[in-house]
Amino acid sequence: MNMVVKVLMKFMRSLPLMLLILGASTQFGCSSSDNGTPNPDPEQKTPAFQNPRAITVQGYSGDLMEPAISRDGKTLFFNNLNADMLPSGEANETDLHYANHIDDVTFDYVGEVNGANIDTNPDQNELEGVASSDKNNRLYYIYTGDYFDTSGPNYLRSIFYGDFSNGNLTNIQSIPNLKTNRPTEENPIPGQVNFDAEIHYDGEELYFVEGIFSGSSFPDEGNIGIAIKVNGIFTTHQDSENLFENLFANINSNALEYAPSISTNSLEFYFTRASGSVENGIDFGVYVATRNAVSEPWENVERLDVIVGEITEAPSLSFDGNLLYYHQKVNGLYQIYVVERVE
Repeated sequence: MNMVVKVLMKFMRSLPLMLLILGASTQFGCSSSDNGTPNPDPEQKTPAFQNPRAITVQGYSGDLMEPAISRDGKTLFFNNLNADMLPSGEANETDLHYANHIDDVTFDYVGEVNGANIDTNPDQNELEGVASSDKNNRLYYIYTGDYFDTSGPNYLRSIFYGDFSNGNLTNIQSIPNLKTNRPTEENPIPGQVNFDAEIHYDGEELYFVEGIFSGSSFPDEGNIGIAIKVNGIFTTHQDSENLFENLFANINSNALEYAPSISTNSLEFYFTRASGSVENGIDFGVYVATRNAVSEPWENVERLDVIVGEITEAPSLSFDGNLLYYHQKVNGLYQIYVVERVE
């Protein structure tokens, strides 16, 4: 199997999976509008969370990774182990699953997301994972099966979306490979991979991650960017090379940044940062950045120290901002946890 394919299945919203823009708008995010979210706080403070609890998905056994709570809070999307092989040595397929909300820490497993999971090649883990959804139940996710298909329409594409209803995903489409700092006229090449994506509540902003791979199983770079929907098409900013860098100057670093999650009012931005190396060890942390207004760049980046453990990644903030889901590895198995906001 091509090394980059293996990498794509390993590096996605989580480092163990971590597979691997702004358009014409002058704003960096949405303002308070018809969604009922608060207006920008002139003294926006770093949010605090408490009480980490493991969630239970009744009727499901196995790894729980890349949680994504739906905007109405009724559905939890997740994927199973994002690797091409189980610890037992058996082949593995990474698929999208969902469960119905019972309470904040209990969900009832329903099954796989019909239409999203494509397993046509027995020799390849055609990964589907890392979900997020907007207010209209449009589900975005990562799919790697067509990435190297030079004859197909999805060559070098990994972000897909469709309409989710009653467990079914329909009208599935792909999004062209999105760049963070490639020159506008430069096309992507194999190894430049969007391995993560988070759609904003309003469906007009898409936060994505661009990973740069040069042959090893670990990305050389992992940076977060934003694409804005212009005339129905997500596009990165074409007018100013510095605009992207200024917006994320306090987030992107020499470490790997990925797994974005944006608050409904666009004033809080959660992500994972992985620093270190495979040889010397990797430190995984969940971070939050804040700002006072949507016209400002992200500032005040802090690590959420309440989230501790082995390989803590993949934050997903609830619509009201009161709950933050994430996953971590416990005794060899990935589990989903949740913390609650301190009022």
